[in-house]
Amino acid sequence: MARPALNRFAPALAALLLWALAAGSALYWALHAASSAPPAAAATAAPGMPPLDAQAVARGLGAADDAPPTVQAAPPDARYALAGVVAHGSERGAALIAEQGQPPKPYRVGAKLPGGWTLQAVLRRSAVLDAGDGRQMRLQMPEPAPPARRAP
Repeated sequence: MARPALNRFAPALAALLLWALAAGSALYWALHAASSAPPAAAATAAPGMPPLDAQAVARGLGAADDAPPTVQAAPPDARYALAGVVAHGSERGAALIAEQGQPPKPYRVGAKLPGGWTLQAVLRRSAVLDAGDGRQMRLQMPEPAPPARRAP
């Protein structure tokens, strides 16, 4: 009599075992992915090595420059300050630009800024403004602060 009861529960027991294995596998891979080091931490330079200039490497491998060649850097006492960018190609995107110490405001590519300038292009860490008379100004994002070192 024990034999027919085992045959009746065998498929359900096998299904339960397979589901438990699948759940355990998913849990293992989720924990493994969460505990792995971020890719940026693996790319840090060894102590004593000079920092890597990613733009110089890209130019050496044949990449085009980010900005048009006629763009000049903005003077330090410029009227505008770049606070952030959302770049999607140079023709699409938006920039957070502050004017004379005011809180930054979002502008899309093609939008007019106070003072007659137009946001012409948004790049990875910069924005290009055009005056409409051939003058252009490039606003740079401030350099990020170096990470704080922990005491040994």
